[in-house]
Amino acid sequence: DAELGLLTLSIVPILLVVRYFWLPHARAAFRRARETNSMANGALAEAIHSVRTVKVMVRGRENHELYSDLADLNLRTHLRAAKLAQVNVPIVDGLTGGAMAIIVVVGGRMVFSGALELGVMVAFLFYVQRFFDPIRSLTIQYSMMQRAMVSGQRILEVLDVPETVTDLPDALDLVNCNGAISFDQVSFHYTPEISVLEAVSFSVSPGEKIAIVGPTGSGKSTTAALLRRFYDPLSGQVCIDGHDLRTLSQDSIGRHVSMVLQEPFLFSGTIFENIRYASVTKNAADVERAARVVDAHDFIARLPGGYQFVLDQGGGNLSLGQRQLLSFARALVADTRILVLDEATANVDSYSERKIQRALNILLEGRTAIVIAHRLATIRDCDRILVLNHGRLVEEGSHQELMDIDGLYARLCRLNYASFDDVPSSAIR
Repeated sequence: DAELGLLTLSIVPILLVVRYFWLPHARAAFRRARETNSMANGALAEAIHSVRTVKVMVRGRENHELYSDLADLNLRTHLRAAKLAQVNVPIVDGLTGGAMAIIVVVGGRMVFSGALELGVMVAFLFYVQRFFDPIRSLTIQYSMMQRAMVSGQRILEVLDVPETVTDLPDALDLVNCNGAISFDQVSFHYTPEISVLEAVSFSVSPGEKIAIVGPTGSGKSTTAALLRRFYDPLSGQVCIDGHDLRTLSQDSIGRHVSMVLQEPFLFSGTIFENIRYASVTKNAADVERAARVVDAHDFIARLPGGYQFVLDQGGGNLSLGQRQLLSFARALVADTRILVLDEATANVDSYSERKIQRALNILLEGRTAIVIAHRLATIRDCDRILVLNHGRLVEEGSHQELMDIDGLYARLCRLNYASFDDVPSSAIR
């Protein structure tokens, strides 16, 4: 019966209108639930990783209260999301009942008037039930799909972040490297308001060992990051062997430039695997030779299993100084023409630092080295010293030449501070 069929289907537009108004609120609730879940999990992971600092600062109770607030917020947002996810089911059930009620009332009248057979009305009741059953199932699946779409959107937000440093289609694969470095009027900033480097220019000859010093925030580590092409300069050129880094492939830069950072990171696995991380073709003799050069072999030999000793995540079962020595050995095994030491000896005691310096003086013969350091004792033996201040190259020369100039470097040395970081701002100005 066409009339009864149209009356039954009149429920469908109501369902579409409900879905139209429900969807924006549901998406917002699902997204907020994911965000609060990430916040709670992040706070928990941070508290576990910093448990020593928390205990030292007696922050256990405060951190517990902060986490409880995040957990409560997470609970509330998930309850709201669950309510919105389930609200469609009773709505569909209610509309199904409404459609059946229409059939019973309208169809009943038609049966009593003789315009409709009783069997047709009963068939309509079964048809309505079978029609709305898949809609009810789809409603449940639709809510689950909306949750998944919100999660997928958060993942896509990360995946869709554009790469700031990419290879050109015709990027050059630098096979051989002599180790010459040049910075030509290089400027860079992380935020437009604060300039990190301003028109910095210098060159390094193959095999030369230079030091870059300066107060905190002067741009030393940024210079190293630009050389490894973690970033591209906003203006100017950074070149290796006369080639602008932007014209070279990143893989070839990595084969010729290795870095030792102030905060060493070791991977889960054996010491042997970590030392030869950048060059898996190296054998046990190569690994042991590098460890001996940086004076790491003795402490490795005392560990259970020696070079097969398994490290925890981040090397947590070694001291900070031991992790730094292993990062030295890892850089040496990489056997690159250019070696950048970014505050690499900051976490090593003075005795170990002297031994590493003697070993590096032998190892770095014929290689280009850039040493970024705070300790004045670390840089005296370098061929040249570059002094940065407020993002500008203010002085350049050997230790004695800079002392003769009687500028910022000489003034800092005469203050007899062990590190440039210890110098008060008034003395720098």
